[in-house]
Amino acid sequence: ANADERADFDLWHADAPSSNEAVSNILMLLDRYEMRAYAEGLVRAYHDDATAALGRVISRDTNHAAQQLYALLDSLEHRSG
Repeated sequence: ANADERADFDLWHADAPSSNEAVSNILMLLDRYEMRAYAEGLVRAYHDDATAALGRVISRDTNHAAQQLYALLDSLEHRSG
């Protein structure tokens, strides 16, 4: 990656991209350097860890707040670029 691309990645790690253009640029760089599958694997692992941690604390059917937390996790699982 060149200096500008590395700077884009540094910004991405420091703070979430805030525009569609920034997200598209990051996805393009991930594809260019064949890193998208790696990044998607990390996201999947974080999601699975969060789901397991929530499951250890409260079950899905405990109350309305728990149902909302699980709904949030479910919605994040199905987001796409």
